[in-house]
Amino acid sequence: MNGRAIIDSISENLDDKYRQRLRDLGVVAGEEISCVRRTALGGPRVYQLRHSLFSFDHEISENIFIKDDVRGS
Repeated sequence: MNGRAIIDSISENLDDKYRQRLRDLGVVAGEEISCVRRTALGGPRVYQLRHSLFSFDHEISENIFIKDDVRGS
């Protein structure tokens, strides 16, 4: 947890309304994102993007593809 990563892309398989909402929230390629909380039994995960926290359910989370962890910054 608290691992930082760079967003690579959002899956084309995700419904367009969710893809657009993620873009509206700033979840776009090149942005740094970190998972700050995971819940048991596959519940929603909490992510930090810039200075905001967002909660995404498993279906959304698994469709956000990331690059390697960010190190030393």
